[in-house]
Amino acid sequence: MRKFFLTSFLFFTLLLFSCGKNQFNSDQSTNKSFTPADTIDNEAALLDSIDRANNESIIAKGDKITKAFVFSSDSTIFFTVNARLTHRFFGYALPNIKSKRLILFSIFSSDVDNNPFGCELGAYYDTKEIRYFALKYLVTTGDFIKAIAIDKNYRTTDIYFEKKWIEFER
Repeated sequence: MRKFFLTSFLFFTLLLFSCGKNQFNSDQSTNKSFTPADTIDNEAALLDSIDRANNESIIAKGDKITKAFVFSSDSTIFFTVNARLTHRFFGYALPNIKSKRLILFSIFSSDVDNNPFGCELGAYYDTKEIRYFALKYLVTTGDFIKAIAIDKNYRTTDIYFEKKWIEFER
């Protein structure tokens, strides 16, 4: 009797898996196939969900955020992580949050690890991690500050940060 139940169980298990395999094969025969566009759509959806979740977390923190500082002596922009506070802000190519994202500072590993947003200048937890360039404040323009990234060969890239993420040393 025990042998009968074991044999029946194995038979139904095999039947179940083979049916699933046939169903998958029949989908392929109706010309439903996986395309590179599906991968792009999935990656974009993942980035959108990371972006949305991390933005909501920042909004929920209210005033409990870390801001970058501009040193009055040399206009250097300095930013360090505070474990009790949170942060997440982009540097943009133009003074517009819809423009190209050039750099990201975030407390979230999902934002920083492997630079998932493809920021040209990278994604960092703070400015101490930046090895190849320095950030310098230039001017305030509306709701943004204009800064430059200066590399070791004195090549520059303009960057705009939302003013709400920057404080000036007094």
